[in-house]
Amino acid sequence: MLKEERERARTALDRIHVAERAPAEIEPEIVAKFGQLMRANVTTGEVPFRKAWLQAVVDRIEVDANVIRIVSKVNLEVAVIGAASLATLGVRSSIRKWRARKDSNL
Repeated sequence: MLKEERERARTALDRIHVAERAPAEIEPEIVAKFGQLMRANVTTGEVPFRKAWLQAVVDRIEVDANVIRIVSKVNLEVAVIGAASLATLGVRSSIRKWRARKDSNL
C-alpha cells in the first residue's frame, strides 16, 4: 500500500517536471514538411487516417435547413492560440452542460 502511494507520488512529480520544461524548438523546415504530409494525407490519404483526423479536430457537425456548422474541439483551439488565452475560452466542451445549481452538475 505504501509502495503504491510512493509510486503515484513519483509519477505525479515526474509529470510536474515534464510540464515545467521549456518547449522544444522545431525547425521551420520540419513544420513545413509535416504540413505537406498532413495536407496530402487529409486530401488523398487512407480513409481510416482521414476519419481519425476529423474526429480529432471536429467536435460536432450541426446541419440546419440553410446552414451547416462545423464546431471544432476546444483542445485544438487551445493548442493553436496558446495557453495565454485560456481564460477567454469559457467552459470547455468536454464538460457536460454547466448548471448554476450544484446539485444538478452531475
